[in-house]
Amino acid sequence: MVKKAEKELEISLELSKIVKLLYKHKGIISILILLFIFYLSLSVRLITVNQPYLLAADPHYWYRMTKFIVEGEMPEYDTLRLWPNPAKFNPGLFPYLAAYSYLLAKFFVNIEFYRFLFWFPAIVASLSVFPAFWIGRELHSEIAGLFASFFIASLQQFCREQWLVFSIRIARTSFSLC
Repeated sequence: MVKKAEKELEISLELSKIVKLLYKHKGIISILILLFIFYLSLSVRLITVNQPYLLAADPHYWYRMTKFIVEGEMPEYDTLRLWPNPAKFNPGLFPYLAAYSYLLAKFFVNIEFYRFLFWFPAIVASLSVFPAFWIGRELHSEIAGLFASFFIASLQQFCREQWLVFSIRIARTSFSLC
């Protein structure tokens, strides 16, 4: 009977040591969990990366705007927009962000422009888990931040919008978290 009590005491002491160790390194553990959530978010959003074509009409518009910026041939008027009265060329922030990100990515990786447009929204949308974590952490705690980042990573509406590939709504949603 004494041996059984010693064994239970021994197990409980080991468990308390583990809990103390985890509590001591909770910052590192939170970062590892956050990186796993980022990886999970990115892998879910990369489902459409091997599609042969952009999946909606809006992505072609943003593709054209971004292509003008990358090639440096920005027209004064956009003849394909609001026909028969063409509008002034005003691409906004998102095509500039995509264009300069492409130029940076092309410096490191040999990727064609059209293929990059499948990767870019997935990366931008997945990066939104970090602001969600920081907001949740500031408002409540690290656990709340991890839950917030997980919910942003797995939110069906957010994933569905990303699958439209290269939509301006992704940028609005992602950067509105900041």
